[in-house]
Amino acid sequence: FAVAPNRIVTNAHVVELAERYPDNVVIGVVPSEGSKSYQGRVIAYDARRDLALIEVSEARLPPVALFTGPVTEGDQVIALGYPGNVDLATAQSAADYIRPLSPVRSQGVASGRRALTGIEVLLHTASIARG
Repeated sequence: FAVAPNRIVTNAHVVELAERYPDNVVIGVVPSEGSKSYQGRVIAYDARRDLALIEVSEARLPPVALFTGPVTEGDQVIALGYPGNVDLATAQSAADYIRPLSPVRSQGVASGRRALTGIEVLLHTASIARG
């Protein structure tokens, strides 16, 4: 998701190869409302928290509004994801890997908080698909 017109937050595992091999792997960003792709670069990477910040120099993306208030048990949550074509069985061509797809959306409730290896996480019942 865009947090600024030229910055995107994603999971670190999505860009892990680009972080490990910056001279051999290129990051491409395809906004969901278009078919043009933009080259991005990792500017922050945290494998422990599974978060990465990508900078895109050419695109101007609408930033998402983030809720920063308290989350309590029973609050409604929504998980959004863009797993795309996650395996060879569903992709028919190379273009299938970069074609914008609608997000996968699921709903649930916040069910608590836990500290896992020193990182506080929010537990919830919204389904999240791999991808």
